[in-house]
Formats: sequence, structure tokens, C-alpha cells
Amino acid sequence: MSSSLGKSASHIFHRGTNSYYRKALPPELYDKIGIKEIKTSLASSSIKEARFLSSWLNIQMNQFVVFPRRVRPVDDEQLTQIRNIAIEWVRKKKEELQNLRAMG
Repeated sequence: MSSSLGKSASHIFHRGTNSYYRKALPPELYDKIGIKEIKTSLASSSIKEARFLSSWLNIQMNQFVVFPRRVRPVDDEQLTQIRNIAIEWVRKKKEELQNLRAMG
């Protein structure tokens, strides 16, 4: 049995020594909220930690993706509001991610 950690999940990518999370949103959501993907730094060079954090973030993203699917087509003002909600949601999740990291 190999002691290597194997391949990273498809939603993790690496630049230099840092790991990042990327989740493409379904096309029907892009049409509604104008965001094609969520991408954020995991602020980790450890593959093991990046996997843990990205798994947690992926669970959160799957919950987020359910919300806009229920939204009917909207006008520009509503679209701006929905984008702001998405941006704020991502900001809060990044804070939660930092708190998880601080807890070890």
C-alpha cells in the first residue's frame, strides 16, 4: 500500500506552493446570477490540510448552489443584489475557513 496522498480532488489546484479551491457553478446559475465559478485561496501548502479545507468548503458550496436555483429570472437591480449576497457568502466562508485553520 502506498503512503502517498494520491491525486488531489478536481476542485483543488496548486500555484507554486499554495493550494486553491475552485468550483464551477452550473450553467443555469450563471444565467441567473452572472457568476461562473467560485475560486479562493486555501492559504495552505499542505496537501492534507488543503483536502480537508476544500472538502468542508465543497459541502458549503453544495448548500449555496441550491439557493439560486429557486430564483426566477431577475432584472439588473435584483441581479446586483444576488451577486452581493454571493460575494458576502463567500467572504463569510473564507472567515470560517480561517477559523478552522486557527483551530488546527
